[in-house]
Amino acid sequence: MTKREAGVPGSWRQVLTGTLLAVLFAGSAMAKAGQPPTIRLEVGKTYTYQLQASIEQTQSVMGTNVLVKQNTRKVTDYKALRTRQGGGYVLAVTLRKLVADSENSMQGKEDYNSEDAADKPYDAVRLDAWMIDRTYEVELDAQGKAVKVVGWEALRKEMEEKVSFKGEQSQLMKAALINAYTEEKVLEQVTAIFGATPAEALTANNSWKVKHKKGKHLGEENYKISEVTEAQITVVADWAKVPNPKAEAERLPNGILNEDKTSGTQHTELRIQPGTYLLLGRSITQNMTGIQQMSGGPLGNSPIPVDTKSELKTSIQLL
Repeated sequence: MTKREAGVPGSWRQVLTGTLLAVLFAGSAMAKAGQPPTIRLEVGKTYTYQLQASIEQTQSVMGTNVLVKQNTRKVTDYKALRTRQGGGYVLAVTLRKLVADSENSMQGKEDYNSEDAADKPYDAVRLDAWMIDRTYEVELDAQGKAVKVVGWEALRKEMEEKVSFKGEQSQLMKAALINAYTEEKVLEQVTAIFGATPAEALTANNSWKVKHKKGKHLGEENYKISEVTEAQITVVADWAKVPNPKAEAERLPNGILNEDKTSGTQHTELRIQPGTYLLLGRSITQNMTGIQQMSGGPLGNSPIPVDTKSELKTSIQLL
């Protein structure tokens, strides 16, 4: 692993961390007009999913251009332990593998591979690295929505006590990352896989719209069933994203407040197994341009406009 401290402050290497973490925990918004179908899992079986996320972002800050790249690959086991009273299942969730790298055109590279015993994680992936081979249980309802993490508070307490970061700024980042590593976010991550099936008729050529009224971006997402076969149902969605003028600024793990004024497009493809309604795969491509106004933390209180252009790609696949 290499790390070069040069150019602008170290906080700029971390400026995308909040964005990438959000991607790793988020799924494409699905229509909830009706009741999603009942998910069917095989008790005793382990369902292994691989998540890949990459972001390439160019930032122009006070006349300085910075190119930032981040890539993450995670492999997670979800074992169906038993059925749940009232419907659904109890899953054992175990992160098995984590590979990540980060590159900043002014500050150099960082990388981590959990399969290399000598490798040490860098701050942006340290919490995930600590979770390797640790198992916790998640309860799903009948539609695949994750509703509870069993023993979450004890896990969080152990994380706070045993995960170490270096340096004053890193300690601030640790606190922010742990605060973001909430039970709610874990539930969102699991729901994005097992509760991904839309609550619409999964018939050929069916289409519908979802209006996004909250969050950082607004707009109307257009969904369509593009293919129905015995092996899979394919859903595609396109969303022209515009900034929400009422959205609150996001606090990044390095303490910076980010007010997102970017706009762009997002394309999603979702593949579902008929009958079981199990997620076979999902891919998202997002392109955004515009201004991110940043302040606070190591940047001080005066807002700094950051001209931003980014491409983000994520995929989840059942292995």
